[in-house]
Amino acid sequence: METLLLDLKLACRALLKGRGVTIVALVALAFGIGANTAVFSVVNTVLLQPLPYRDSDRLVMVWETFPSRGVFHAPFSEPDFIDLKQRSHSLEQMGALFMDKEDYNLTGHGDPERVAGIAVSPNLFRMIGVRPELGRDFLAGEDQPGHEHVVILSRQLWQRRFGGEPGLIGQSIQVDGQPHTVIGVMPAGFDFPPPVTADRFTMSSNRDLWVPLVMNRLNRESHPLAVMARLDRGVTVEQARAEVAAIAEQLEQQYPASNAGVGGSVSALRELVVGQTRPALLTLLGAIGCVLLIACINIANLLLVRSTAQRHDVAVRAALGAGRARLARQALVESLVLGLLGGALGLILAPWGVELLKSIPSSGVPRLSEATIDVRVLGFSVAVSILTSIVFGLAPALVAAGTRGSESLRQGRRVQPGSASVKFRAVMVVGELALALVLLAAAGLLIRSFSILAAVNPGFDSKNLLTGSIRLPSSRYANDEQICAFTDQLLQRVQQLPGVASAATVNSLPIAGFQGPTAFYVEGHPRPASIVETPMANERVISPLYFGTMRIPLLEGRGFDSRDGAKTDRVVIVSQALARRYFGGEEPLGKRIEIPDDRPVFYSVVGVAADVHHSGLGLEPEPEMYLPYTQDTWRVMSLTLRTAGDPDQLAIAVRQQVWGIDKDLPIFNVQNMDRVLADSVAPRKFSLILLTGFAVMALLLAAIGTYSVVSYSVSQRTAEIGIRLALGASSGEILRLIIKNGALLAIAGVVLGILGSFVLGHLLSTLLFGVTPTDIPTFSLVSGLLLGVALMASYIPARRATMVDPAVSMRYE
Repeated sequence: METLLLDLKLACRALLKGRGVTIVALVALAFGIGANTAVFSVVNTVLLQPLPYRDSDRLVMVWETFPSRGVFHAPFSEPDFIDLKQRSHSLEQMGALFMDKEDYNLTGHGDPERVAGIAVSPNLFRMIGVRPELGRDFLAGEDQPGHEHVVILSRQLWQRRFGGEPGLIGQSIQVDGQPHTVIGVMPAGFDFPPPVTADRFTMSSNRDLWVPLVMNRLNRESHPLAVMARLDRGVTVEQARAEVAAIAEQLEQQYPASNAGVGGSVSALRELVVGQTRPALLTLLGAIGCVLLIACINIANLLLVRSTAQRHDVAVRAALGAGRARLARQALVESLVLGLLGGALGLILAPWGVELLKSIPSSGVPRLSEATIDVRVLGFSVAVSILTSIVFGLAPALVAAGTRGSESLRQGRRVQPGSASVKFRAVMVVGELALALVLLAAAGLLIRSFSILAAVNPGFDSKNLLTGSIRLPSSRYANDEQICAFTDQLLQRVQQLPGVASAATVNSLPIAGFQGPTAFYVEGHPRPASIVETPMANERVISPLYFGTMRIPLLEGRGFDSRDGAKTDRVVIVSQALARRYFGGEEPLGKRIEIPDDRPVFYSVVGVAADVHHSGLGLEPEPEMYLPYTQDTWRVMSLTLRTAGDPDQLAIAVRQQVWGIDKDLPIFNVQNMDRVLADSVAPRKFSLILLTGFAVMALLLAAIGTYSVVSYSVSQRTAEIGIRLALGASSGEILRLIIKNGALLAIAGVVLGILGSFVLGHLLSTLLFGVTPTDIPTFSLVSGLLLGVALMASYIPARRATMVDPAVSMRYE
């Protein structure tokens, strides 16, 4: 114990004596450990902590699958869900969420407002183990027609709109124009459903109200239900998946018209929430770990320089009888003190780093807002501090342990150019250059991928385009005539606003809208035997000026106009993708398609429109069919305005025009289309920004490391350089000699870095678009950049070496 206290005392004295090196090391460690702790806090929250529901490891989602279409995560039809619930034995509880309606109009108690909500099975909150903080949960009978007009609010909505009034429980509020009794308020921070992504299925979070789900028990053609369940105790996901697949086979035999080719599957809920985020987060954690390792290498180099300067003192201690273990322990204790101090400072900076990560908009990282510094994160920070202490303290400890008293005293403070410490420093610089190249290559691949994605033509012109969404409540807009009248009046009003060039409506915006595939048949083509083989296309209901407003090219035929009324022959415009896939090379104009309904309805193809990336820039355009709103009305619509100037300046005026028609009707998601496009690629941008920042930090640290090694080499070879100059060597020869040493280090680092980058590139493959993990242009560019920076770092001390005075330099010998 006394020896340990003595070591600590000597370590503190040494750190204070070399306060310049100590300060530099502490700053590097504070930022490195702080950044690692901040990133790990996100990894801990997202990947390591369970979901905030009871026994969340037993929660799963159940899917219908369409293998022939390559779809393995599809919502259920309502009758299929009822059958599954009755037949399953491996699923202890089961509930559903209605995905075809995800927002509600809230009126009264202030301005009309669109609120994100969802209809859920009455048992769903009990299944996940969360009870309302105020009031009660849904009752079993409240999913029956006529009894469903009850609502549960989020705490945030209750406080924001209703002032946190406890007396609201039992009171009636207007939801979609109909009175709903408020029966409960959920706890603060409650977020359900969690964000889920599976193939092209997405389920968003941040809901503010929940209503009971009333099912259509007859329609097996529509698939609107996301199904969540709890595994029975002792049942694995694989066993439940096998049972659900068996039940799907039974339903296929029982209902061949609707269920032929429809399978079933089960996925762990937690994996669906975090699965697509895991590669990006682990990559970022590894990247910031590499930055910290590079910083440790630089600190080790600094400590090696200082240990060389203190070589005489260490030699005296060795000559007086201090053993190798004693000398090494002293060096390690000094490093440990330095590392723990750096870790303490890093912990102070870490909360700021966490808040910085949370502030990145539209990151796409689930549960990011929950990230915090907890016990596990504290343990990680302490472990990193100790590990870094060992990493940067090992080299000085080995040098100290290798000190021989009498021999070192005879050498004084000189270090031979070929000594072990010099070679070790060179090896470490090669290592940090290799790590820097790995990060540069990863950042380069993401930058190149993002630039290719951003250059994808979405199929429309997003400039000067304002959008906003409206949902007409069925209580006031009960029939097609009322919906068309509202649409006509709205378009007439906004078209007259100053600065509006054209206006149109569509039931679902590109990029940000829902897809909702609709089945159809091509007249004259063989009718498919099952729903799985039936042609499908996303249905877009538009006003006549939609193509012109969005600047979507019409390739053949005509657009919609006054000829296409409610009582005229039905018409449709198809996309290129639909024409290619389902018309088999035939001319689509003049052909008819049938959309199945209670009675056959035929639509004549009057035009072919260019493809639009509705599902996202990184996905292939899907088949689309465009119908005039006068013939196929929807209560959900998005207004699109082409403006002469800044579209955001018209947002208030557009709201006023909507309220001028219906004072209780909210218009929501009012934003310009450029922002919609930017939000669609924001998750990729999150990884890009962070990884690029880490790569720049690594490059700077590698440049500093190269400079320090070359500079130190020049200082140790001052006498040699003086002799060369005295014997007639030119400044250019000296310059090339020194730069050559730095170039050799850089080349070795690049070679090792390229090998490591090939491995990391494959790990990044899920984050890339249009770029292979071994993209030669990217690797060539970052290799050249690293070589250039390393050579520049070598040039500065090399230039200084050419200015050595031979007469003065001889004194070093």
